[in-house]
Amino acid sequence: MDNALNVYAAVFDPNPQPYGVGRMVLDESGTPRDTVYEYLNPAMASLTGQQPADLLGKRIFEIWPEEDTTWLDAFYEAACKGEMCEFDAVSLPLRRFLHVVVYPAGQLRCIFAIQDVTMWVSQAHTSLKAVKAGLFFYDESTSLLLLTPSALELCGFDDSYMTLVEFVCRIFGPTGAAEVEARLQGNGFEPDAGGVLYEGLAEDGRWLQLSIGKVGESGRFSFGILEDVSRRKAAEEHSLRHMRIVESLSKENFALYLVDVNNDTIEPYRTRGEIAEPVRQLVENLGCYTEVLGQYLDKFVDSEDKDELWAKLSPAAIRAELASCSDGEFAVSYKRLVDGEPHYLELRIISLDKAEGHVVLAARGTNNEVAEQLRQKLALRSALKTAEHASQAKSTFLTNMSHDFRTPMNSISGFANMALESLDNGAKVRDCLEKILLSSEHLLNLVNDILDVSRIESGKVELTEEEFGLRDLAEEFREMFEGEAAKKHMDYQVNVEGLNRSMVLADKLRLTQILVNIVGNAFKFTPAGGEIALEMREQPAPPQSSIDYGTYVFTVRDSGIGMSPEFLEMLFDPFERAASHRGRANDGTGLGMTITKNLVDLLGGSIKVESQLGAGSLFMVTLPLRWAKGAEEEAPAPVRPRAAQAGGGQGWDFSGRRVLVVDDDMFSREIIRDALERRGAVVEDAEDGAEGVEMVRASAPGHYDAIIMDMRMPKMNGDEAARAIRRLGREDAATVPIVAATADAFAEAYERAREAGMDAHITKPLNVRTMVEVLGTLLCGA
Repeated sequence: MDNALNVYAAVFDPNPQPYGVGRMVLDESGTPRDTVYEYLNPAMASLTGQQPADLLGKRIFEIWPEEDTTWLDAFYEAACKGEMCEFDAVSLPLRRFLHVVVYPAGQLRCIFAIQDVTMWVSQAHTSLKAVKAGLFFYDESTSLLLLTPSALELCGFDDSYMTLVEFVCRIFGPTGAAEVEARLQGNGFEPDAGGVLYEGLAEDGRWLQLSIGKVGESGRFSFGILEDVSRRKAAEEHSLRHMRIVESLSKENFALYLVDVNNDTIEPYRTRGEIAEPVRQLVENLGCYTEVLGQYLDKFVDSEDKDELWAKLSPAAIRAELASCSDGEFAVSYKRLVDGEPHYLELRIISLDKAEGHVVLAARGTNNEVAEQLRQKLALRSALKTAEHASQAKSTFLTNMSHDFRTPMNSISGFANMALESLDNGAKVRDCLEKILLSSEHLLNLVNDILDVSRIESGKVELTEEEFGLRDLAEEFREMFEGEAAKKHMDYQVNVEGLNRSMVLADKLRLTQILVNIVGNAFKFTPAGGEIALEMREQPAPPQSSIDYGTYVFTVRDSGIGMSPEFLEMLFDPFERAASHRGRANDGTGLGMTITKNLVDLLGGSIKVESQLGAGSLFMVTLPLRWAKGAEEEAPAPVRPRAAQAGGGQGWDFSGRRVLVVDDDMFSREIIRDALERRGAVVEDAEDGAEGVEMVRASAPGHYDAIIMDMRMPKMNGDEAARAIRRLGREDAATVPIVAATADAFAEAYERAREAGMDAHITKPLNVRTMVEVLGTLLCGA
């Protein structure tokens, strides 16, 4: 072997091409495992940057474990099978593209010669300097790329070697790299066939195209080109955008024409329908834009629009208009005659290229739009009229309110002064005080109506559901108005014979409010000696109707003064009052029927009114009401009158009773104290809720027989104070009657008082009779 090595040294040492001799290393089964360097000429050693002595006797794959198995396979073919091999390889450690030839040398040895072909790629750079492209070589076995200087410059990279997937990721991002990797693994791309591997928007904003194809006779190497195609792509996008514009216009417009205003030509692009057909023929026959426009104006355009249309559509006019508008388009509207009838059209002039004078004329019909514009104008006029009416009504309302508020206020002020000046005349003082009370009640009704309609219209009214009997409600209405009926010598009837199931679950407060407004108006506008009837009946249930609800009809009929047809139309409008009633002291706000209608709507019902001047009125309210659980059909029974308590509760005796009054208003405390002390009660008071709670806490058990609690106070509100008292842990604190006194007369305030553990409520301004009646019922029983 030494002689052979001497021969190799004599032959190959002077040779500038790298040569070496390797000996195969086989395992026990004869499978190749590695190759040992037995000889290397200086050129081969210098290829690796080392001396021959540094490598001799060492195994190739121990030195460079990253080398692929192509080397081992080729050495085995030559050393063990005696066959010459030739292949291309990429050396990862050397970062070189190599061409390798292996010859058999006998005794498990082979001679290999290496040619560095990296220069092929470097030399190719010069041919691409004038092109926005970069050349690289690709080895499909290792997926390595070798980038030329042109590719490095185009990409802005510093390193020449990387895998194809890494290369794509650095240029196009992870999404592009994933697509390329999937395509390579799925055999979606064959380098032998060449072509575009990937094209997309680079992360730096350029549009780049990556192509790969085979190079020469190489069995492994392909060449690739990375090309900046941004300009081509921009041109394609520009062209595509124009096509999209045209296609979009085609959907909306019945005719499109391409016009060259510089060369005065026109051609049809797309037309459809009978309206466009004669114009298309005219365009095809003439071809000259100015001639087509002239004949089109003469034959098809309404005479009043011809001059204006020519002034806007002549070639010079189009050029001037497009030069002045920033968005490159403008539109003209006109009337075109179709079978002698005018049709509204819109012609849009859209610039395709200002420099070359290419424009698109897009024609579409606008009859429906013009009709809609006219409809909107009428609607706006109607809305304006309605707004003006509402504004006038509100102005009238404010005028009425100024009068209506000042009237009772004038009475209160005047009679108070009269009482002060007549202190020595007891009968005169009593008469003044009674008239002050009447005026204050009227003023309170005015305030309540205004607050009610405001809350209903703002959607702040909450409905509650409670179980009650309609027969009992009818009895309440009989008692409520029988005194007034007797005073005016009126025939007042309440009829419930049409009720089958009278026990219902509904908002009793709101239903009562509806009926009080209607019945109250009947008494208000029916002269003495007239007739008023309230009827409650249940309609027969239709087949397959709800088993939980019944339909109830509440009818109020009177023989009063009636209403005119004109006033009936605006009966439920806010702030409206019949002109014939103006000036009466009990006119009210004009909101009663508005409140009634809104409440009926809230309850899911309907209201119907029939009336005739001088012949009375009929109000019919229809409501769906849920039956109470276990409600059975009842035998009809007439409502019997029930005797009222004499004196309205004025005879209550509270001697020996101690009442705590909690209110931050000094005058309210004084009024309550006076009313209770005159009936024998002992009264203590507190100025706020916190003080009231502390007085109860500090008192002996059973010290207070009742508490009257204002709902809104500083430091602690009434509902908070009531809860604190109920939580004191004493038997008397849990049972002592607490009456809420509130200026908030809405259902939510009553519910808040009930949830706080209060037993009853009274409203402010305080009605002394009502307060005494409520307190007497709680202390002494009904």
